Amino acid sequence: MARYKKLDKDQLLDAAEKVIRERGGHALSIRSVAEMAGISKGGIQSNFGSRDALLEGLFERWGKDFDWYIEKARKEMPEGTSELKAFLHGSRNVHLEKSDRTKALLILMSDSAEYRRFSQDWLAERMRFIETDAEDSRNQRFFFVLNEALLALMSIGLISLPEHQWDEIFEDLDKLVGDKIK
Repeated sequence: MARYKKLDKDQLLDAAEKVIRERGGHALSIRSVAEMAGISKGGIQSNFGSRDALLEGLFERWGKDFDWYIEKARKEMPEGTSELKAFLHGSRNVHLEKSDRTKALLILMSDSAEYRRFSQDWLAERMRFIETDAEDSRNQRFFFVLNEALLALMSIGLISLPEHQWDEIFEDLDKLVGDKIK
């Protein structure tokens, strides 16, 4: 009797992200992920059941990664550091260290109004720390949006710069934030 090898969900999600990056979000299916992972469709279905569950798994993993990086940045920064600064650094680190994952998310969002709405809601939740009546809320919104826009442009390759120039851009952003945000 053959023994079945337990499939690693993260590896299956990696294969799903690769399908999205290489073929677009519209090409994501149980079949395409199975082909990319080199397994049967049943292997994907036994772990996720449906395309919707696979997508849910992708979004859940992206959210957990993001939250982990924000928390890590918060712990590494001096006590009393603003939520915005922790967010900017955590967001930047997850985008830089998980760039393929970020690219897949951005491609998926561009393919579907439904996923854009999900991402809009998700980002709105992340902006919760910006107090609309606070004196520096305008600056906080500006830096939040600028950081995310820069990361999106970098992740999908719309602006191609050497790594050291991206580093300089983010250093300049950090200086501006430091001058404007408590």
